[in-house]
Amino acid sequence: MHIVVDESLGIPKDITGSATIRISKLKKAASLHDYITSKKGGIFQRSLPIIKRTLQEELEEVGALLETHPSVLYIYDSFTTDSGVIKRLKNWYFPNEKLYILDGSENKALAVYLILEQANLVDAEDIVLTGNYKRLTITNNHKYRKSSNYLALKERKFKQYFLFEHNGEKPIVSGSKQGLLDEIAKHNPANMMVMASRTKLDADYKGSSFYQLEGTGLPIQSDVVDILIADQNVPLYVKKTNGVTSE
Repeated sequence: MHIVVDESLGIPKDITGSATIRISKLKKAASLHDYITSKKGGIFQRSLPIIKRTLQEELEEVGALLETHPSVLYIYDSFTTDSGVIKRLKNWYFPNEKLYILDGSENKALAVYLILEQANLVDAEDIVLTGNYKRLTITNNHKYRKSSNYLALKERKFKQYFLFEHNGEKPIVSGSKQGLLDEIAKHNPANMMVMASRTKLDADYKGSSFYQLEGTGLPIQSDVVDILIADQNVPLYVKKTNGVTSE
């Protein structure tokens, strides 16, 4: 199984290994990195001018990947990639070619974990996530998943932080970022805790690991910490290799 990941998720380059990074398309810009570093302070550039690939473009690009790799896990960013088109492709290619998709923007810590697992997934024909994990998000902007906020270029300073469960619409609790991290570590004594954020964290908890996202990782306006909590002794996914299912 080959892994493909959108550039706008900001997965650290030092862990991507053999994964394919799909470059974001923008209007009148050479690259996402160039646009962020040179334009975000401008008066008129208030949001990233993302161009989502058309159905024909996705057919050509994803089709080329599936010609080389009969099984592909695509970790995409639904704010820069048309999720409706990707879901249609997934159904079209099955069962002759297998395209597995995951919206990495929902929790980048899970995306990081799967990238780290690519050595174990290289021989996989199928993969099913078990759901034996917890996904949490700490952010200083409780509307960070609105497209207008996710793609905004200007950084804003929000003093208060909020803790959300996966895809939760309302925060569980609010407080300082460090205080919320401490409480999560205290009340989730699991032996694996993966954290991912554009901002460096001062967090060294038992069984924890932190991955600082690249400067191309979105959103820019909000400070977001995605967290994956699991028991290392319980499988997070099941794979099938040569017709045999294994954990």
